Amino acid sequence: IKRERMEKTMFQTLTHFVKSNGIRFGISAIFIAAGILTSCSQDSPVAPDNRESVEIIGGGGYAFMPNNGATNFFNNPTNANYIDKRTYDMIASSSTYCYVAIYGINRQSIIDRLKSRKQAGVDVRVVTETDYYNDPSYTNAYHQLQSVGIPVIPDVGTALMHNKFVVIDDIEVLGGSYNFTDDQTKKDKNNVIIIHSAAVASRYKSEFLQMYNGVFKG
Repeated sequence: IKRERMEKTMFQTLTHFVKSNGIRFGISAIFIAAGILTSCSQDSPVAPDNRESVEIIGGGGYAFMPNNGATNFFNNPTNANYIDKRTYDMIASSSTYCYVAIYGINRQSIIDRLKSRKQAGVDVRVVTETDYYNDPSYTNAYHQLQSVGIPVIPDVGTALMHNKFVVIDDIEVLGGSYNFTDDQTKKDKNNVIIIHSAAVASRYKSEFLQMYNGVFKG
């Protein structure tokens, strides 16, 4: 009964959120619902000290969604640097591992944080799209990561490795529409969602390791 009430309340909250912010955030809303409901299922592990929360960052602003609702803030997309900052802040907070599945990357601030965590002894790994990995304008970014011992695994096959997520320390997942590139940071509207949940982190870690081990299907 409690779960049914939670699902009803979640549906009402997310419906209001999508109506207020546009259909562009529909996928993000589903991502949030799946993460929170999965985290609250009886068989799912619980995050340390029982805290489950969600951050939504879009167009350079952000929203924080605790258990009692959502608040969102947005600014001009030409000043959307908060997406970049929140991403590298999360990476910088990793202490045991930082696994990154990213379609493309050349944003120097994020590259620097990944290198820094590797040099601090964190297990940093990257999987990426082959087309970007072989693109001369992105080669330097990938070489920088590899130069400090970060393994970079390009996908295989004809389908795109279109994921954009980071999972750290069995507790936090970053996802959304944001590629870690200069254009995606400065020119295009994007969103980043951060979920603090052991259950969600476990699923994303498994997906990452599957790709890292060369399986990019299923």
